[in-house]
Amino acid sequence: MKPRRLLLQSSMLAVGVLCSGFGAAAQTPVPVHLAELETRAQAARPRQRANDARLQNARARIAAARAAYSPTLNLLGDASITPGQRIVDIAGYKVTAAFPINESGAFRPAARYSALLDLRGNLYDFGRTSAAVEAAEAEARAEQAEQQNGHAQSVRDVRAGYVRWATAHALWKIAQRTQLAAAESLARTRAAIEEGARPSADQTAAESGEGFAQLELERASAECESARADLGFIAASELAASAFPADDVLNAVPVEPQAGDLGQKARLNALREQQVAADATASAHDHAYTPVLSANAQAGVQGFDDKVFPVYRVGVSLLVPLWDGGTEAALRAQARARGAQLSAQAEELERAEARAQARSRTLKDQADRRIAIADKLLAICSTRVSQLEAASPLGAASYLELADARNAAARAETELVLARALRAQVLLGLD
Repeated sequence: MKPRRLLLQSSMLAVGVLCSGFGAAAQTPVPVHLAELETRAQAARPRQRANDARLQNARARIAAARAAYSPTLNLLGDASITPGQRIVDIAGYKVTAAFPINESGAFRPAARYSALLDLRGNLYDFGRTSAAVEAAEAEARAEQAEQQNGHAQSVRDVRAGYVRWATAHALWKIAQRTQLAAAESLARTRAAIEEGARPSADQTAAESGEGFAQLELERASAECESARADLGFIAASELAASAFPADDVLNAVPVEPQAGDLGQKARLNALREQQVAADATASAHDHAYTPVLSANAQAGVQGFDDKVFPVYRVGVSLLVPLWDGGTEAALRAQARARGAQLSAQAEELERAEARAQARSRTLKDQADRRIAIADKLLAICSTRVSQLEAASPLGAASYLELADARNAAARAETELVLARALRAQVLLGLD
C-alpha cells in the first residue's frame, strides 16, 4: 500500500507544481478573441489618432483652397488729420483745397474720415484656383491612403502578436503535459524501486528527466507570459494572467495567402496617392504666373471736418505676375522631385510585393509538407506511447523507454505546432 500512496502523493504534487508554476491555471480562464483586440488597437493606437488629425488637416486645406471661389466682404474704416485743407464751393461742387505753405492757416489741422464696405472677388484666374483645389484634394486622398496603411499595419501587428501568443500557449500546454508525465514516471519509478522491481540507479534517470521537463515548462511559461504581455501592449489592452487565445488561428486560417492585403498593398497605395499629390502640387505652382481677373466694389461715406459725402466705386482689375525671384519655380521643382522619389519608392515596393507573394507561396508549401510529416510522426509516437502504457502494468515495458517515447511524442507535437504557426503567418500576411 505504501508504494501506491507514494504514487498518489507524487502525482498530486506534480499537479500542484503545474498549477502554481503558471498563474492562469489558478484563476478563471478569460477567453480573448482576435477581432476584439484588432478593434481596441484601432481605437486606442496613438498613430491612428495622428493619422486622423492629418486627415482633418488635409480636409481643412481643401476648404481653404475652395474659398478662393467665393468673394470677400470687408468693412474699411479710416480717420486722419491733415494740415491746411478745407472744403470750398466751385460751380456748385464741394472740393478740397489747401493753403500754400507761406499763407496763414497752412498748418491748421483738418479731420478726414471714412467708412466703406469693400466687396472683392476673382472673376477668372485661368485655372489657378482649380489647380490649388485639385492639389489639396490629392493631398487629402494621400492622407486617407496613409490612414488606411496605418490601419493595415495595426491589424498586422495585432495578428502577429496573437499568432505568437497562440503558438506559445500551445507549446506551454505540451510542456505542461510532458512535465506531468515525467512527474508520474518519477513517482512510478520510486514506487517500483521500493518494491524491488527496479534498480535504485533508475531513480537518477527519472529525476533528471523530470528536471528537464520542469525547465522546459518554465521556459514555455515565460515565453507565453511574454507573448501575452507584448500583445496587450500592441493592442492597448490589459490581458489578465488567466487569459488564453480563444481563436484557433493555428488551424482556422484562410486558404490563400493574404500577404499583399495587410502590408505592402496598403503602403503601395499610399505611395501612389502621395505621388499624385506631389504632381498636383507641382501643377498648382505651374499656374503661379497665370493672370487673375478680379472685380471690386466699394460703397460708404467719407467726411471732411463737418462735411459728409457719399462714396462708391465699382471696377475690374487684371493682375499679370511677371517675376517673383524664382520662388515658384523652385517650389515646382521641389514638388516634381518629390513625385519622382515617391514613384521610385512605389516601383521598388511593387517588386518587393511580387517577391513577397512568391516567397509566401514557397513558405506555405514548406509548411504544408512539415505539417504532413509532423502529423504522421505524432500519430506514430502516440501509438508507441499507448503501446508502452498498456504494457507497463504487466512489467513488460521499460520506464525509460516509455519516457523516451513520451518525449518523442512531445517533440513531434511541438514540430506540428511550429509548422502550423508558420502556415498561419503566411496565410495571414505576417511572413
